[in-house]
Amino acid sequence: MVNRPLGNWRAWTVEVAGDVEAGILEPECAGVAEMHPESLLRATDAELETFEVEMRGLVDPSDEEVFGTIERVVLRAEITDAWRDR
Repeated sequence: MVNRPLGNWRAWTVEVAGDVEAGILEPECAGVAEMHPESLLRATDAELETFEVEMRGLVDPSDEEVFGTIERVVLRAEITDAWRDR
C-alpha cells in the first residue's frame, strides 16, 4: 500500500492547531490549515487514485506508457495547484 502525503498533511494540520490552542505555537501559526485546505486534499487524493488505477491498468508497459501516465498525473497536480492559488 502506498503511503500518501495527504494523511501526513492532515495530521500536521491537526497537530499545529492543537499546539496553537495549547499555547506552544504562536496564534499566527493557526493559518496552517489554509496551506492544505480539505478541498485541495480531496482533489489531490482523487488525482492519486486515478494515477494508481491507470498504473494498475498497464500490462507489460513500455517506458513511454509509464512515463505518459506519470506525466498526466503531474499535469493534473499542476492544474490542482494552480486552482488552489486562485
